[in-house]
Amino acid sequence: MSEMRRWELAAYGRRHARRRRRTLSVAGLTAWFALVELAKVRAGETVVVQGTGGVALFAVQFAAAHGASVIVVSSSKSKLSG
Repeated sequence: MSEMRRWELAAYGRRHARRRRRTLSVAGLTAWFALVELAKVRAGETVVVQGTGGVALFAVQFAAAHGASVIVVSSSKSKLSG
């Protein structure tokens, strides 16, 4: 995976509760473990992500960063548009 540049990182301000910040890191680690450690995602592969929650959003980013095509499915049409 390419090296992250500073502008690619998102700041999570003090106004957010500690619990939410901790949850965010758990979601990221869960997606990373599933895609990178277990599935060994590679460039050119297709990854299907179900849902639009925290783990799913991280999974989309990690899969794309590894060069995979990403398909997102959700039961909510409104969450998919935009």
